[in-house]
Amino acid sequence: MKKIIYFLFLILFIVSCDPPKDIYQEGNIAIRAQVVNPRSSIVLGDSMAFYFEVPDTIELNGNRIKVSANSNDGGTNGFGPCKIIQSLPGGFTNSPNQNTCSIFAKVGTYTINQATIFYNDNGKLKGLYYIIPEKKGVYFFEQTQLGYVNLNNNTYRLRFSFNFGNINRNHQMLIDSAGAASGFNGYLQGKINNGLEVYGFRVN
Repeated sequence: MKKIIYFLFLILFIVSCDPPKDIYQEGNIAIRAQVVNPRSSIVLGDSMAFYFEVPDTIELNGNRIKVSANSNDGGTNGFGPCKIIQSLPGGFTNSPNQNTCSIFAKVGTYTINQATIFYNDNGKLKGLYYIIPEKKGVYFFEQTQLGYVNLNNNTYRLRFSFNFGNINRNHQMLIDSAGAASGFNGYLQGKINNGLEVYGFRVN
């Protein structure tokens, strides 16, 4: 419980301002991430699931380092739902009142600020999140920024990225659904250029 409260405060701090430059500047790492059962479309009432895991060996500044998590460690990442609405500026909304998704954490916590908090599972930080759209339409989940992680009893304070691997992220469907006038293609390209994941799907 103490760890959850700590990371809730950390998320609020991240949302409100950039963290101090000397805290999370030790380097960037990549963590494991997976779209569970990736599909271009689902039926209303069905769910999409996303899994994240900090590996027990990381690559940091060209070195391989064994890491683990204890009660002083944790990870968090901005990862939220959006809905394509062609009539809106940019062609989409990330407003909770309009994207109408229920999100459940089977492992970890998902906050009202659209951030994941990973749980410590035998020395590994993990998160598993189920998304259930409540209305038909085209949705996507986007990584809003690099994540934050503390490891080895808070010895390492790092930023992290993730990659869903060799799957179809359905980007063309998102571009087509948003419409040529929205400029969504440029928005999406900006995400890609910054190494931030975007995964889209349709709800029928």
